[in-house]
Amino acid sequence: MKSKSKKIIIRTKRDIFNDIKANHPSIFNGDGLDFSELREYQIGDDSRFIDHLTTAKKQKPYVRVFKEERELNIVTISLLSSSTLFGTKIEKKEFIANIVATIGISAISYQDTFSSAIYTKNIQKQIKSSKKLHFLQKGIENILSFSPLLQSIDYQKIEDEIKKHIKKRSIIFFIGDFFDIPSFKKLNSYHEVIVLIVRDRFEESPKEVENLNLTDANTNESISVNIDKNFIKSYQKKIHLHDNTLYKSLQHDRIRFAKIYTDENPSKKLRTLFMSKR
Repeated sequence: MKSKSKKIIIRTKRDIFNDIKANHPSIFNGDGLDFSELREYQIGDDSRFIDHLTTAKKQKPYVRVFKEERELNIVTISLLSSSTLFGTKIEKKEFIANIVATIGISAISYQDTFSSAIYTKNIQKQIKSSKKLHFLQKGIENILSFSPLLQSIDYQKIEDEIKKHIKKRSIIFFIGDFFDIPSFKKLNSYHEVIVLIVRDRFEESPKEVENLNLTDANTNESISVNIDKNFIKSYQKKIHLHDNTLYKSLQHDRIRFAKIYTDENPSKKLRTLFMSKR
């Protein structure tokens, strides 16, 4: 695993420094992390920073103002359910490790603190916050060696665990295939939550195949299926409806998100995501 994680880091470094030049990929854009004062709401202020207690007392909206703080705290949460074992060219689980490497190296390069964790029904593996490459490599090794077989995601427990373990305001990347609809609204009211949806293109656009042998990662049972035109049409309709519901839920909760396919370059997709807020 050490050899594989080193290769991922070397390749990711090359991609990042080719794609992300001298710009700091700040998600907060100078909002800062340290509370400074209260002032009346102005057009363009972030509504998340409205102080509801003061607003109620004064009968007009007030917002919390923060001092700018250069150092960011970056956290990646890898949601390794059983479905992340799927992959036509690369397992989604391994691709998630590549995304974690991209985020981690970007953070460390700009002297931001970085930590990573694996979650299923509860926390599985956690790497403490650091600016050292060694801890990032350990986090990648944890992902590569973890077995998601028979694992599912419990979003409520994740929220409880994060409240317990992450006290400092952070940028938290949730990375998974999101075949469930999460709710991160409460977390996003304090932290900056970003959702990265990882998919294999075959999952959304399957080809016609007869007698395809698959293993159900939730039950570990082998099944044989015929993927014909009718199956594909019905399946794609369900995926389309699911993803529309997912996007609307994230947009309603003001959570930034991006979908990254396993044949794409993570650093390019993340750069697009960062730049879209500027």
